Amino acid sequence: MTPCHSSAKRSAKLVTGPHKQVWAKANVHVDEHIVPLIEALSCFRGLRTEESCQGGEDGRPASVWFVCGVDGDEEETARLASWLGTNLPELSLDYGGYDLTLRWSRSAYWLQARLDVDSQPGTMQLISAALRELAEQWNSGG
Repeated sequence: MTPCHSSAKRSAKLVTGPHKQVWAKANVHVDEHIVPLIEALSCFRGLRTEESCQGGEDGRPASVWFVCGVDGDEEETARLASWLGTNLPELSLDYGGYDLTLRWSRSAYWLQARLDVDSQPGTMQLISAALRELAEQWNSGG
């Protein structure tokens, strides 16, 4: 699956200078139907979206590839992916069908996690709201 959004060329390490690096929210172009999901995932401390796609009419789910930490810290990415894997099934959403799949794989540079969301039309906002609640838990000590 070719992502619809990909971050600029990746390198093994974040290029840093003599100044301290901090996280900042940035405006980026993403597929319009995946905006709520990207915004919800950006609430997780340290999560950095690498690629995303809203899916397709051919049945492909919406997908977001992400890493954690400034340099794509593998331990932190694995810890968040594992924590999400434990807590995503506990989402209690009062609406029609949805399917959330969390997987991770090794890229050339780091461990990368991917969240796939296959949902009924109009449910992305509800899923995103539930993810924001999970982000609050993660940020308070996960």
